[in-house]
Amino acid sequence: MSDLASLGQLFEDAVKSLGGSVSKAMTEMPEAKNTPEKKPQIRPGKLAKEDYDILRKDISPGDVVAACKAISDNGITDGRFCWDFCFLAYYLAKCVPRGVYQDLHYTGHVCGEHHAGPSLISGIGVGDWLYINNQNTSDTNGNHSVIVVGVAGNGVFNVCSLWQPGQVPKYHQVNTNEPKGFVTYIGKPTVVSETHAFFDYIKKR
Repeated sequence: MSDLASLGQLFEDAVKSLGGSVSKAMTEMPEAKNTPEKKPQIRPGKLAKEDYDILRKDISPGDVVAACKAISDNGITDGRFCWDFCFLAYYLAKCVPRGVYQDLHYTGHVCGEHHAGPSLISGIGVGDWLYINNQNTSDTNGNHSVIVVGVAGNGVFNVCSLWQPGQVPKYHQVNTNEPKGFVTYIGKPTVVSETHAFFDYIKKR
C-alpha cells in the first residue's frame, strides 16, 4: 500500500471511530477562505511613532506627492509649523531636499528682489520643496514652506502645505509671478539612506 493510500485509510478509520462517514466528513469540512491581509489603520490626528513605518511601506522612495496624499487622506495633523509637514512628507518618501536655490539675504518679511527668476522657476518640478514669500509674520523672513504636487504652467503651481497647527495639510495654488508667491528657496527630492541625519528631526519628535 502506498503512503497516500495509507493516509486515506487512517483518515477513514478515524472518521468511522467517531460515528461518521468519510463523505459526510468531507462535505462538512470548512472551506479555506482567502481573506485579504488587513492593513493596519492610521488614526487621524497626530501621527504616532509606530504609524511612520506603516505609511512608508506603501510609498515608493522619492514619491513625495504620494507622501503628501497619505498625510492628507489619513487626516494627519502632525506638526506645528509648515516645515514640519514638509519634513514628514520627505521622511515618508525616504528622501531629503537638495537645495538648488536660496536667497534669504534681506531683512523683514518682504523679500523684494531676492527671489528666483524665470529660469529657476521653469525648472521647478513635482515634489520640490519651496519657500514662498507670502509675507507672513510667523517666520523671520516671511516665508511659507510648500511642496509642489502639480505644475499648472506659466509660473503657477499646485502645492500642498500646512497652514495652521492641528490642521490637515491643504491643497492650493501658488502664483510665483506675484509678490506673495515669490520663491526664496528650491529643494529637489533626493533619495538617501535610512541613516541620514536629516531623518533625526522626525525620529526625535
